[in-house]
Amino acid sequence: MLLNYLYRHELEDLFNKYAVNHQYLTVDELAQFFHVEENEDIPPETLKHIIQSSEPCPALRDRERLGFVGFCVMFTSPRMNIRKPRCLTVYHDMTQPLSHYFISSSHNTYLDDAQALLFLVT
Repeated sequence: MLLNYLYRHELEDLFNKYAVNHQYLTVDELAQFFHVEENEDIPPETLKHIIQSSEPCPALRDRERLGFVGFCVMFTSPRMNIRKPRCLTVYHDMTQPLSHYFISSSHNTYLDDAQALLFLVT
């Protein structure tokens, strides 16, 4: 269930690029990932902490290995989150009626002839 929620094809490709055996990442392989992909040199103790906090499988965690599910979980941590921290919660005044807010939409929000006909048929 967790993997279905977190799975991204791009993450699988990235994981397999660095996991020599395609089953788990060692501390050294995780260091290589951060060095090449994130341009960061992270101390081994910090990498071990990342594994401890991300890997859900006790057997892998005890051997300081990061499986694919743990790799996906790692990207949900605050350290790896690409969104601004303030965007994780509602930070605008949302107490007004909907008509008081500017709603941005794409310039392609209209229906052309074929789309309008299809819309009417269904």
